Amino acid sequence: MVRRRALVTAAAMRPGEAGEVIAVEAPDPDSSRRLFALGLVPGARLTLVQCFPAYVVKAGETTVALDREMAESVWVALGKGR
Repeated sequence: MVRRRALVTAAAMRPGEAGEVIAVEAPDPDSSRRLFALGLVPGARLTLVQCFPAYVVKAGETTVALDREMAESVWVALGKGR
């Protein structure tokens, strides 16, 4: 049996929720490169730390603040992941 995990953007997550980054769909190539350089790449484990006043996410040993547009660019499959 295949278990399906919820697919949401980082902006739709609740603080404390975690999952695996599935895709990054940034609005422009520079934003994509910036997110990739911060470790927000497909396969990375991501945890939402807070969502106000900015979205703060942790990926590996990196913690970064994102605005809403960037948080909506990162697609995450909620759950245990790998």
